[in-house]
Amino acid sequence: MSTSGFSSICRSTARCKAIVTSGKLGILEVIDRTNGQWLWHKEMLPQNVVAAIDPKSGEKTINAAIMPHLGQPATTCPSNPGARGWPASAFNPNSGLLYVPLNEFCATITPLPLNPGQAYSGGGRGVFKYMATPGSDGNIGRVDAIRLADRTTVWSYRQRAPSTSAVLPTGGGVVFAGDLGRYFKAFDDSTGQVLWQIRTNNVINSFPISYSVNGKQYVAVATGGGSDILRSMTQLAAEIKYPESGSMLWVFALPDR
Repeated sequence: MSTSGFSSICRSTARCKAIVTSGKLGILEVIDRTNGQWLWHKEMLPQNVVAAIDPKSGEKTINAAIMPHLGQPATTCPSNPGARGWPASAFNPNSGLLYVPLNEFCATITPLPLNPGQAYSGGGRGVFKYMATPGSDGNIGRVDAIRLADRTTVWSYRQRAPSTSAVLPTGGGVVFAGDLGRYFKAFDDSTGQVLWQIRTNNVINSFPISYSVNGKQYVAVATGGGSDILRSMTQLAAEIKYPESGSMLWVFALPDR
């Protein structure tokens, strides 16, 4: 994602061209998109995989204490599905905010060896026990709004149901996002207040889009299973059930005012 017009993210100028990115660890990183220079980072939620980040180069020091070994359990926060997976973040130039779908959790991983003569065929060779972040209130899913100009979190909407969709901010001041509990929500982009929600037939497991036809604005989102993140997130919130099948495309017409 590229942005411009940040007021404090560059070391020597008031404005710069930048790329904003985040991987599974939920560490937001910003680099100069013209020369690749690393600028700054922000840890969006608790993690114990990276012990330190060099403030000048961005080089990371991995926490050796949680490195897994065969037959020995290690607890990582977050774990393999990632605090930030494939569901996309989005930047709204009108608000100057980056909206990020997140999941706050940990897992204890016990690596397993191959049996003698057994060929490795890919995938994880281990046992994963997923859990909420120690000391948390048990909420897993989050949508955060981060002001890139000063790196502050303007608001954070937290809930038990894990986040499972990309976010969609609009020019009308609304952010759409969905979750494992089958709810599709519209948030106020400046406060995080839930303005509207509907429970669909299945998990919101896609990228919401908005488009117009003959001057009428619509929002569409697909529901259904079929992603690795769902299988992991279901273990985190086992009480939240959803159908094993039943994909659907939902289309909503926005009011004229």
